[in-house]
Amino acid sequence: KNFEDNPKPHRHAKLGFLILSLLSLTFVIIGLVRLNAEYHMRNVKEARTNLNWQNVLYHINKIDNKLYPIASDGVPVLLHQGIAEMELGLIEEAHKSFQKSGQIQSTHLFALNNLATTYAKLNQNDSAIYFYQSALKINPNFEDAIINLSGIYFNQGKINDAWNLIKTVSNKSNNGNFKIFKTTIMISFFREKILKEAENRNDLTSAIEYLDSGKFLAYSLGKWVNITETNLL
Repeated sequence: KNFEDNPKPHRHAKLGFLILSLLSLTFVIIGLVRLNAEYHMRNVKEARTNLNWQNVLYHINKIDNKLYPIASDGVPVLLHQGIAEMELGLIEEAHKSFQKSGQIQSTHLFALNNLATTYAKLNQNDSAIYFYQSALKINPNFEDAIINLSGIYFNQGKINDAWNLIKTVSNKSNNGNFKIFKTTIMISFFREKILKEAENRNDLTSAIEYLDSGKFLAYSLGKWVNITETNLL
């Protein structure tokens, strides 16, 4: 038979052309989506630098999170959204965004840390502890999780746990909460130590007078960088 007598090759050729056309169109659409997303992500980062949280949300809403879930820097787009929502006081919305970003990238340290923080703000401390500890299992030196978890322990009255955790952080830490957290935990920890030691020495009255006089507080604040059990007791 001549080629003209067999229509099947024509049908196969048309089908192949259709498939190639659809693939090409798909790649073009994906490319356009990525270009649009990258444009808005640049604006998101600029808005974050300027602390313009409303603008962060505006540009994130222009991004298709299903086709572009993770930005080119490896950060889930919804993590940026959650941070903006948290800064605006939208805790429940931020919590949902961090949950979704964790589903997209389950080992992202800041996603875990921020999810834990929203749990804490929602008074769900057990879940907060779980996710702080999850972050620390991935990186035991992750300062944000260490500091935040020590704060949870302190609020629960677990002063020893809080102190043993936060004292592992370098005094050169740039974390904005570090100094106030360490100072508060340290004062409570050593106050308990002093009272216990004074009780053992049968000198509890003098210890209480010292602690209440303000001298202990002044000494602690002045020496908090190098403070040890030895030079306090």
